[in-house]
Amino acid sequence: TDVRKLYGGSVNRVLEFVLDREPGSVVAKIHDTSVKGFFQAEVDSLRFYKFRTHFPVPSLLAWIEDDESFDGTMLILSKVKGTTLESANFSERGRAYFQTELAAAVSELHAHQTEHFGPVSGGKTYDSWLDVFGPIATKIVADNRSLLPSASREVVDHISRHLDHWLDHKAKPTLIHGDLWANNIMVDDAHPDQPRILAFIDSHASFADPEYELAYLQLFGTGGKVFFHQYAKAHRLSSGYDRRAKVYWMFTLLQNAQRYGDKYIPQCERLAHDLRRINK
Repeated sequence: TDVRKLYGGSVNRVLEFVLDREPGSVVAKIHDTSVKGFFQAEVDSLRFYKFRTHFPVPSLLAWIEDDESFDGTMLILSKVKGTTLESANFSERGRAYFQTELAAAVSELHAHQTEHFGPVSGGKTYDSWLDVFGPIATKIVADNRSLLPSASREVVDHISRHLDHWLDHKAKPTLIHGDLWANNIMVDDAHPDQPRILAFIDSHASFADPEYELAYLQLFGTGGKVFFHQYAKAHRLSSGYDRRAKVYWMFTLLQNAQRYGDKYIPQCERLAHDLRRINK
């Protein structure tokens, strides 16, 4: 009966289709060209979460591609009734409560481990995390090093050439969401002192170094002191995490500078200064 534009998607159009019967509305993620398998990784992630974990995600209702009547490809998902964490309104007590809830959800997610690194969607797997992350890091640096002043370029060049030194712990292949930030966490903030996490959206699940996800949560303030205190009760952080987190931050910020502008460059420069000092 109606179509409403939803905001937050940077790659796909996201629409709410309002229905004249239950469930009342659904969410459609639409890519405008018929790219076969475009949503494959997300579909596989949603199915993996639903059947193998307790990690809350929207239900997959339909996946449309190669359809003569529709010029594009589309996922139809259950509508999560709530708001994004970015738009939520919590009290001070509610923020601590949310951090505890987030730690419980991420701890359960990270309890799932396997023998090899790689996406849950299958395909090639790897024995070493650096075999996965190394080429990603190298490309990020190659694409963005020119944005940095020479002193910072020297640091990121050294890190990308010596990842085995900088990321020197024995990571276990651990299930991660991969993009846990405020816009991808749906919450119910009707009770500001006790907000509820309803679902996590936009995931390409993989078995990776869990510190990659923890650093991402920390960088953007999604996971704070309460989160890490609670998380450590289930999964003890390895020695040297703080240094490795800064390395992950550097690559994430460089990638964001490429995508969203050079406002991230000052943070990169400060990180480069810290990492240079750490390495002395």
